[in-house]
Amino acid sequence: TILLVLGFITVAIGEPTMPRDELVGEVIEAVWLSALVSWLSGVDSHASVTRKLEDATRLLFGDRG
Repeated sequence: TILLVLGFITVAIGEPTMPRDELVGEVIEAVWLSALVSWLSGVDSHASVTRKLEDATRLLFGDRG
């Protein structure tokens, strides 16, 4: 599952070209896994999981839109 998420991230941002790129992928992966476990255990709602992922990507990539 983790490799699948890393694959999604690689498709979205491209192949890592710098050490920071790999670190960004690992951080997003960690946030996703944590949010998934919280959601599956009933601690967090779907909306909370979505917000956490959006916040993490915004912090790592900035507002590009």
